[in-house]
This record gives sequence, structure tokens and C-alpha cells, in this order.
Amino acid sequence: MEFKSTKEFIYKTTGARISKRIKALNISHRSIYDRESKLIGRIRNGKAVKKRNPYLLRNDVQKELKDKLCFRNDFHLLWGTREEVDEYLLPLFQSLIFDMISSDSIYLEVTKDALCSYFPYARWSAYEKVFSTSLLLKQHKYPIRYYYGIDDGDAVSYLENVTADAIFYLFGLLHSEFERSFISFANHTDSYKKFDRKISEWVEQDLISLLKNCKPSESSLNARIRRLVEEDYIYIPYINESKSFSSQDNSTISDLIHATYEYVEKLEEIQAKFNQKKQHQLQML
Repeated sequence: MEFKSTKEFIYKTTGARISKRIKALNISHRSIYDRESKLIGRIRNGKAVKKRNPYLLRNDVQKELKDKLCFRNDFHLLWGTREEVDEYLLPLFQSLIFDMISSDSIYLEVTKDALCSYFPYARWSAYEKVFSTSLLLKQHKYPIRYYYGIDDGDAVSYLENVTADAIFYLFGLLHSEFERSFISFANHTDSYKKFDRKISEWVEQDLISLLKNCKPSESSLNARIRRLVEEDYIYIPYINESKSFSSQDNSTISDLIHATYEYVEKLEEIQAKFNQKKQHQLQML
């Protein structure tokens, strides 16, 4: 698969590093690579052009940049100093996870499972699943909004809104392991050539196992909430349409759904307080 956001972020970061060095040395593009000086401008902007520099830095240009701009080695040119790595590690992680939850990603489910370690994400992903199931059944009289007060598009929007916070939370859980993993990857990657394949190998050989370790256990609050929402809320359209259930059943299920809602709300409040403490600890790193 293509890691579009990840590549764009790394290319922009590398371009900014090169641009900073050019300004510091006060050197012209032609002095760096006289055969095609315009290429240096594209590299400084982090732009990879299919016919000219499809992986941003061609081998010959990379060597010229390293020598003329006095980078110590390929790692220094491509990835920066360890201090720089510390600065961009979080946005790099965010870009990578956004690629892994894209609709065409082969890592979608395992990544979503890991994001469910963040309570609001677990909750809204369950709602989104319920609404999607209701739409697929196509056997109810009215639109989703009639039954739930929001439609499937709203659920997707809410889920998107909590995704950034879920990624930040996941980064807090994996910070040390991800840093170790990335440094190892960077140490073994001295070129952006065939970059998608290299990132895929990194993800499959190391990152997937880290994500799987973050998936909430079946006995966790987050997993219980997903089950409660998925199992209870699916009944709401049937109650509204009085299908399949007696009035006594309807009353019981309505009480159950109300209790589920209150329980979920209280748990999310508790989890939010815990998350604030975790975020504060992460900011102190």
C-alpha cells in the first residue's frame, strides 16, 4: 500500500532540513547540483515529481547534498540529529497512523483495534458500526436519524473528531517502543528509494506487534463498552417500530439502553480524567 501522508511528512521535514543548511552556508542551488539546479528547489519544498525525483532524493543528488552541505552521513541528511528525531516523532507517528486507518489500508482493523485503547474512540467506533449495520440491513422504515437522533454521517464525523486524540493517546502508550523501532528503521534506511515497500516491511515486522499489544483485552472497560453499544443499540429501530417484541419486551429493552447510555457516559468521564493525567505526564517527557 502507499503511505502517502507518511512520505509527505518525511519529505517536507527533509526538505526543511536541507533548506536550513543551504541558508546557513549561503550556497546556491547551482553550486550544489549544476546539472539541474531547479531540482534543489523542489527538494527544499519536499516535492517528489514522478519523472524527475520520484523518491525526492536521487542517488546522485543525495551524494551532492551530503557532501556540499556538510552532512555527516546519510542518516544525518535523511533523518536529522537525535534531537530533531525527538521533535518530529509525534507528527511522524500521527502521519503513519492516519495512513494505516485509510479506507484502502490493509492494516485498518488492527490499527482501529489499537485506537480503541482510547475510550471515546472505542465508544464512537461502536456507534459507527451499529449505524453501518442498520444501513446494511435495509429493513427499517425510517432514516437512521429517526431512531438515534444522529445519522451515520454524524457518527463518522464524531469518530474523526476523536481520532486525533486517540492517536495522541496511543503515542503516549507506545512512545518508547516506537522511538526504538523508528531509530532502528532509520539506521537501516539510507535512501528513500522504494520507500513504500520499506515502510511496509517496517510496519509488518515491528509496528503491527506493538499495535496488537495495545488492543483492549476482552475484560477491559473499553472492550465491554464496545460490546454493550453494539449489542444494545442495535435494538433501537425495532423498539421504535414495535417489531419482534411485545410491549413488555420494549419497556425492558428501553430501560436497558438507557442504563447502557448512563453507564457509558460515567465511564467516559472517569477515563477523561485519567487521560488528562497521562497527557500531562507525556508533555513532561
